[in-house]
Amino acid sequence: MEKPNRYASAWRGFALGGLPGLAVIALLEWFNPFFVDEPYSLWLVAVGLPGLMGAGIGSLFSAKRVKWPLGVTLTTAAVVVGFSVESGQPLDELKLLVVGVDGATWQVIDPMLDELPTLAAMKKEGATGVLRADEPMFSPLLWTTIASGKPPAEHGAVGFRIRADAVKVPRFWDIAEANGHRIGIYKWLVTWPPRKANGFIVPGWLASSAETEPAELSFVKEIELSRRVRRRQIGSDRGLLTLAADGACRGFRWTTLRDAALWLGYRRLGSLGDDEWFYRMNLIRVRLDRDVFVHAVENLRPGVATFTTYAPDALGHRFWQFFEHNGSGEVDQAQMAAFAEAVPDSYRQADALLSEFRGLLPSDGRMVVLSDHGFKGIDGVDIPLLPRTDALLDRLKVEFQGLESKEVEVYKIGTKVLVVVDPAQRDQVFRWLVAQRIRGRRATEADSKHRVPVLESRPTEPGGPGAKR
Repeated sequence: MEKPNRYASAWRGFALGGLPGLAVIALLEWFNPFFVDEPYSLWLVAVGLPGLMGAGIGSLFSAKRVKWPLGVTLTTAAVVVGFSVESGQPLDELKLLVVGVDGATWQVIDPMLDELPTLAAMKKEGATGVLRADEPMFSPLLWTTIASGKPPAEHGAVGFRIRADAVKVPRFWDIAEANGHRIGIYKWLVTWPPRKANGFIVPGWLASSAETEPAELSFVKEIELSRRVRRRQIGSDRGLLTLAADGACRGFRWTTLRDAALWLGYRRLGSLGDDEWFYRMNLIRVRLDRDVFVHAVENLRPGVATFTTYAPDALGHRFWQFFEHNGSGEVDQAQMAAFAEAVPDSYRQADALLSEFRGLLPSDGRMVVLSDHGFKGIDGVDIPLLPRTDALLDRLKVEFQGLESKEVEVYKIGTKVLVVVDPAQRDQVFRWLVAQRIRGRRATEADSKHRVPVLESRPTEPGGPGAKR
């Protein structure tokens, strides 16, 4: 008769402890072949650590040698490896991919070309140019002009929070779909509410709800909306863990979820300030978007697709002074050390995205990379600022009798306040805003304490936030 053996018990404990993790990985790989993008840390967390705990518990007991747990574990591991198919192969159906890099400028790209191999190759192999962004520089207006080829007076997107059904002309994906192509539109502005489509539509960041087409992709908008403090009421009742699990089955990759969890943990522990959190989460958000987009393209096979990253714009507005510091003005050296690479990091990330996206295109596929506007610093001298934004719209209506709500809109977006005015009222409203500016306070001080620059905030050189009319 075989004697009890503590080592056998430990092996059995290890096998049983690691088995649930292997089963979860196998299930996720079945739904999402992109999930296991870095197997070593995943297997350590999902299999190794639970297995060691099981081995420790098992070693406390003596048992006869039992082979079935180890056999089942090895069989499951083989199944996981079998499901780990190579992904990201060229898709014959994808003929046109338009990638928007919001806020991108050649002034950043050209000096960084040695660090941006994909953009460098595309610039060498393809055609390049400088687009002119006309006033008013509202991103919804500009992106709609790009997509339709029509001026604002014709396409109708003349405000800021414009609905997709208010656009009066077809955009290029509408034309493609009408000609029989499946489409995949990911976070292009003015696509909310999403319409029924032969393909998929995930609206951009100005969406007022988590609606997507198809509805199965709404989890990514729920995550986005749930992180906006002032807009939780239009977010989701589902917790982050539930949304993450949904996303893991529909594109999220292990390293993206791992890094998001790490930064969220640092934030919860209080070891991450607001600026660092903003910096890291903007880069994480792009990775989440990439994961969902690639999975959707792989599964729904559009002929025409778009993807937009907003990190260069968001990080540029917040950290441009550290990127383009010219030695003048008051810049905190600790912040300089922490955030000097924020803007370049957004370009490096965009270049990595483009590299992966190029791998999705067949030999006859084409990729277009573009932006709605550029970036630069301006002198922060006597910039108009307002101490509050909540009552600004009411105040404007008092000052300008008969001013309708459709003629002036006030939005607080992240760290910016945007005043959208009907062209007929623009000059007089702007003069009034300038007259109400805070005097005797440095723009940098007001920005850091109140975060309420008036009009559309633009990146600045040291000296304060700019306001571009």
